[in-house]
Amino acid sequence: PYILITDWREAQPFMRSLRNSSNGHQPSFTLVLCSNQRQVRRSTPWARSLPLQVGPVETCTQDEIPPSLLNGILRKCFSGIL
Repeated sequence: PYILITDWREAQPFMRSLRNSSNGHQPSFTLVLCSNQRQVRRSTPWARSLPLQVGPVETCTQDEIPPSLLNGILRKCFSGIL
């Protein structure tokens, strides 16, 4: 399992390729970092519209990553490994 942390520009083509792939190597979670609130407003509906097969996707600005979000993600995704 892995967590993808990417910016808004790279998230879209990655998710397109992920939707078209059948190799089963999707991230356990994706965090899309946006440079401003305008990008958050655009990326949030996009993230909600993605198919379930790509895994959960959250968006936030680069300077507003909630510490509890990353801590919870790491615990959830890697609790059986760590």
